[in-house]
Amino acid sequence: MKKILSLLLVAVMCVVLFVACGPQEAAPAADAVEDVDLPVLIMATNAEFPPFQFYEGDEIVGIDVDFAHAIGAYLGYEIQIEDMAFDAIIPSVVTGRADFGMAGLSITEERRQQVDFSIPYYNARQVVIVLEDNHDVNEPSDLEGKLVGVQLGTTSDMLAYWSFGEDSVVRYNRSFEAIQSLLQGSIDAVILDDQVALNFIAETEGLRILDTEFEIEEYAIAFPLDSELTERFNAAIRSLKADGTFDSIVNHFIPE
Repeated sequence: MKKILSLLLVAVMCVVLFVACGPQEAAPAADAVEDVDLPVLIMATNAEFPPFQFYEGDEIVGIDVDFAHAIGAYLGYEIQIEDMAFDAIIPSVVTGRADFGMAGLSITEERRQQVDFSIPYYNARQVVIVLEDNHDVNEPSDLEGKLVGVQLGTTSDMLAYWSFGEDSVVRYNRSFEAIQSLLQGSIDAVILDDQVALNFIAETEGLRILDTEFEIEEYAIAFPLDSELTERFNAAIRSLKADGTFDSIVNHFIPE
């Protein structure tokens, strides 16, 4: 009986050893796991609008650019930036060439007819730049009957047209061109967003900003009508503003 039990014990041990030593499915190596590609969203912008979007070498940087990338990281998207003329941004969003537009875009009723807007993420002021030695223009109302330079398709363009009429508005493809015309004496003033205007004042001698703002407005992100992205971006904007991410981006580009 002892011999039989010993033989059975040996047989069981052999079976266990065979199973344990048999071929096992190897665990995947860490470097064998491929990165998952994130879905890409195309952002339409106009990189002529520092500090919100502008070129630094060959790279487009700025408040809107960094905030867009932060939103993309929050929601799980890769953001691809497409630079274009400002007045092409809304049409690009409407036709689906871009998934959203972000370029210091102000919310207006006219634009609401074409696109959906996110909740506002930045409050801006439209201001008036004149030559430092121009003492005839001290309030926006003093621009009546004078030539006012604006960037084509911006809210400055619309506001100047509504306030002073077609004959008083001179449109430029870039705000830099409007500033050059002002310095050359071809126009009497330029209307711009306040942070953009401050950049020009810091870099260019002989200019000043009127103390009274021309208009106060809100920046938001434009989406195709009924886009599912609108509410997702709204949630991201709320969270990234609440946790200080947006403020840190703004403070990076506008330290003062």
